[in-house]
Amino acid sequence: MWTMSKLPGDAVDGEASLHVVDQTEQLIGLFNRHNI
Repeated sequence: MWTMSKLPGDAVDGEASLHVVDQTEQLIGLFNRHNI
């Protein structure tokens, strides 16, 4: 799936970024629900 030119660190950073975005969206969702 990953090309050989892709460093393992890049894959890890990508996974971490997706996780952070997911967590942020969940927090925003909670925040919005409290402010309806």
